[in-house]
Amino acid sequence: MDATTARLGLLAEVKENTLGGRGDGRWTATLGPVKAYGRTKTVALKALAEAVVHALTQVDAEPAFARDDDGSLIAAVPRWYGVEHYRVTEDGARSITACDGPPAKSLEGTHHYTALPQR
Repeated sequence: MDATTARLGLLAEVKENTLGGRGDGRWTATLGPVKAYGRTKTVALKALAEAVVHALTQVDAEPAFARDDDGSLIAAVPRWYGVEHYRVTEDGARSITACDGPPAKSLEGTHHYTALPQR
């Protein structure tokens, strides 16, 4: 093991799905709110490790903002599972979608959004 690698002894729950668990969903590995699936127990645990790493990279991301053509503000907020978009109007805020990727990049693909500059 080199200086950049460490093993963490986290207690993940791993279960075999006996009812309808075929293919990639035969095994489920769970650690808190994070779940991953795999054809074997090892594949499910590897997928869980990747999901946890992905979640941790999202937590430190900055939110991004855009203006929709209808005038409402769109906020792309990082969550452990990806990015959640909120439409903010004078009536309040509501979640409109969830996606993957950095918050600023997640707003780029929508043609009727105008990205607001980040500070």
